[in-house]
Amino acid sequence: MADQEPKLDSYIIRKAEQMSDLHQMAEINRKVFAGSGNIANGLEWIYNLWKSGPIYQYYVIKSEHDQGTVLGYSGWQVHGGFDRIEPTIELDQIGIATFAQGKGLGEKLIRSCITQIAPWIATRSSRCGGYVSFIVWGYCDNAPAMRLYGKIFTEGVCGIRTQFENREEFMHRLRVPIGAC
Repeated sequence: MADQEPKLDSYIIRKAEQMSDLHQMAEINRKVFAGSGNIANGLEWIYNLWKSGPIYQYYVIKSEHDQGTVLGYSGWQVHGGFDRIEPTIELDQIGIATFAQGKGLGEKLIRSCITQIAPWIATRSSRCGGYVSFIVWGYCDNAPAMRLYGKIFTEGVCGIRTQFENREEFMHRLRVPIGAC
C-alpha cells in the first residue's frame, strides 16, 4: 500500500559509483537546499567531492525495484586523517528527493552508512582505540533534521556554532565501538 512505510529490504544503499548517481544527486541537491539553484554548479561541487574519496564518500539509496533512480544521498567526510586514535567522520550532507520524503529513508540511509563506514575507517587506523566518532551539524531551527539527528546521534548536542546565514547550529555525536580495530 502506498501510504505504508516501505520495508528496509526494499532499498539498496551503496556508495555512489556512477556519473548517473552524481547527476541525480545534484538534482536532489538543487531541489532541497536553498543555496543550490544552479544544477551545473551543484554537479561540479558533488563531482569534485566524489573525486576526493576516500576522504569524502557519497552514498545513495535506491529502490530495489528501480535501481536507476536515486531517492536520496549522503556525503561523509573523514576529519583529521586516517590514523587517529578515535577516527571522526562527519555527515556533511543528506538529501532525500522531495517525492520520497517522509518515508524514513533519511534514517535508513544514515544508519546503513554508519554500519558500513565504521569498520572501514577502523581498518585504516593502526592506532584505533576502539571507537569511531560520527558527527553532524544541523541548523537549530530545522526541527525535522534535529529530530532525526537526535534519534541516531544519541550523545546529543556536543557543540554549538554560528556559521552560515548567521544561524545557530548544533553538533550531534555518536561514538560507535569497534570490536577489533
